[in-house]
Amino acid sequence: MPSAEEVNASNFEVERVLVEKETFSMVWGVFDDRTEKKRCVGVRWNGQDGSLGFPSDSVRALWFVMPKTLSLALLPRIIKVRHAQEKAIEHALRDLRTLPEPGVIDWE
Repeated sequence: MPSAEEVNASNFEVERVLVEKETFSMVWGVFDDRTEKKRCVGVRWNGQDGSLGFPSDSVRALWFVMPKTLSLALLPRIIKVRHAQEKAIEHALRDLRTLPEPGVIDWE
């Protein structure tokens, strides 16, 4: 069960750990979707008993990229939760609020 710092997804660069629990991690970083790099929140279930958790590609642990609108709704509510890194969450919220507004959600 990898910690946030141990997740080595080639398309996601972790800048700050927002929440780190034994079973769950949330981070702020840069996601490279091969067309552009996007600053965003990444989340994952860390798994247990040596499993990779979710998401994974069966070889390595990965991050689920949370949409901006969901991140803006969730982060203010978890800032005081146990295991939450208040300063890192405040930083992520400041960055999120300066990013361009998302267009129509494209799930493809």
